[in-house]
Amino acid sequence: MMEFRQLKYFMSVAEAGSFSRAAIAIGVAQPALSRQIRLLEEQLKSALFYRTGRGAELTPAGELLFAYAGPALEANARAIRQIHTLGGSIHGSVTLGILPSLSPLLMKPLLKRLRSRYPDLNLHVREGMSGTLIDWLQNKKVDIATIYEPMGRNWCIAEHLLADNLYFIRRAGSQDPLPRSAEDLCNVGLALPGKQHGIRKLIEERMQECRCQLNVVYEIDSIPAIKDLVREEGLCTLLPRGAVEVEVRNGEFEIAAMDNPCFRRNLALATASSSSLDSGTRMVLQVIKQSVNEISTLYDWQIPRTPFPSPTPSN
Repeated sequence: MMEFRQLKYFMSVAEAGSFSRAAIAIGVAQPALSRQIRLLEEQLKSALFYRTGRGAELTPAGELLFAYAGPALEANARAIRQIHTLGGSIHGSVTLGILPSLSPLLMKPLLKRLRSRYPDLNLHVREGMSGTLIDWLQNKKVDIATIYEPMGRNWCIAEHLLADNLYFIRRAGSQDPLPRSAEDLCNVGLALPGKQHGIRKLIEERMQECRCQLNVVYEIDSIPAIKDLVREEGLCTLLPRGAVEVEVRNGEFEIAAMDNPCFRRNLALATASSSSLDSGTRMVLQVIKQSVNEISTLYDWQIPRTPFPSPTPSN
């Protein structure tokens, strides 16, 4: 009979594409991992992987098992978390995918609330650009994601979290006037995320409405790398204020709100539509909303008018 441990090892190898990388990722010795996969193949009387010099690739039987193993492991973990809640406390682990521009502002109040109210709940945080977060959510690598509000999508359940503006950002000390309009931006060298990400899509849409062309020097899917280019190469960028709050306070960067157009983004809290939410995930969702409500006035965020209720554990 298959064991959940074997399924977990199988999924790790399938996702990593290599026995050695999977062993490192899950913290087990490679011989032990290989032995469990061989036992699983013997039980199923089918080879699950093609072993090649480049790694491991799924066989047809492996692809079939992969389709069933993920939901089975997810259901098992969810059942364990739900059983733990019967004792009156929230246990387990929840994985949150968060935008790098939101993380520095939200994580401190969020973690403080969670530690105070649910000390037995483990929150695992992964940072990523919006396109990456959507991929993680669709592939169940995160339970919750902060993403740009999905319009016309049916793959997730999303609710409005906040709205904020993108600012023009450059290295402090320039004598040139700060850009305020789309026309001003045309002559400025920019470092921006790639076109698949929400910030870039928003900027492109607004510039097209003004019939202006961006001068993008570098496309980089990393906010820290973009900030390094602003700091060291003198390029400029457009990002939410939260992404550069520290640099603005330290006097490294200067920012300006754009008047025409206004680059306003709407962020949502999203969970996979096919997922049934356990108590831990519900509690994290509510605490995120409370934390946003608490700090919204500090960063000029617009939030839903209806106050967020205090979370009450439910079984």
